[in-house]
Amino acid sequence: MRLIVISVVSGFLATGSLAFFLYKKIDRIISGLLAELSTLRREIGELKSELKAVKTKPVSSSSLSRSKNRSYSSVNTLSDEYEDALDFDESFSSTTFSNVLRPQQFESVDELLNGNRSQKETAFQWLNSRYEENCTNPEYLWRYAKALVEHCHQVNGDKEQEKQLVFKAKDVAFQSLQLNPNCSAAHKWYAIALGRVGDFLPLNDKIKNGFLFREHIEKAIEINPEDSTSYYLLGRWCFGVYMLSWLERKVAATLFASPPTSTAEEALQNFITSETLKPNSWSVNQLYIAKCYIQMSQFEEAADWFDKAYHNSHLDEEEQEVQKEIRDSYEKYKSYLKRKAE
Repeated sequence: MRLIVISVVSGFLATGSLAFFLYKKIDRIISGLLAELSTLRREIGELKSELKAVKTKPVSSSSLSRSKNRSYSSVNTLSDEYEDALDFDESFSSTTFSNVLRPQQFESVDELLNGNRSQKETAFQWLNSRYEENCTNPEYLWRYAKALVEHCHQVNGDKEQEKQLVFKAKDVAFQSLQLNPNCSAAHKWYAIALGRVGDFLPLNDKIKNGFLFREHIEKAIEINPEDSTSYYLLGRWCFGVYMLSWLERKVAATLFASPPTSTAEEALQNFITSETLKPNSWSVNQLYIAKCYIQMSQFEEAADWFDKAYHNSHLDEEEQEVQKEIRDSYEKYKSYLKRKAE
């Protein structure tokens, strides 16, 4: 390569001492560049060797991409196994790692986001560090919004930090919607973020957001009618509107010509649909089915669903937080189970 460059340059130079001087100077520059290239090649080879060593390092359990129950010793950095599970070896080119995400990596991130809190935190840290490279990818953005909402569990009650997280989640989910308005998950997580933002807004703004919440949840269901979570969320909206206090209803009436209305029956229908799509998988959904029956004065049916929620073994960490309410309700209404049996 040096001879080719020198030949081309020499063809444009005059003969004599000036040509010789320029020849020597160019030769020194090229020699320096080739030395640097040799160093870079050596460093790339070392990185490849290190990557191969990481990939062949034995682990105590199966690959993360095949297990939803892996625990992680640290929520601040990615473990070697996690890096391997996200298939980073294919992202390695001759000079650099790529932070632009691919569909295979989203699958692994989804498993983490649906895992325990440690796994969700790992996903948050990973997504949070890749915003710049993926900020125009709607599939990345709604997952990042989800991770931001889930990260609220890690702030130990710091309301200011939680506020920053949910407002950012709302903005990120809205970016995803702008890029792909036909994404069910983007509509769902935008609605969820709107709901969480309401905790930091005055009552009138919270009620206004309620209309947007329902609009986007219904759109999410229209796009993906098989998502049980969306029906649960719509049920929660209906139940919440049905249970509005007198003051909240008066405020809503001053803001809107037709304030939001709903019934316990409408809420129940959505909770039952969620349960039908994913049976016995969510004790909180069963709790709200029971609550609807209480409002409808159908206490035996309510007791039956309190019983199901109480004995539901499929509990995640968030559901464990409502177990006291489930236990108390079960104890209060369990006598109706005997009446139903009779």
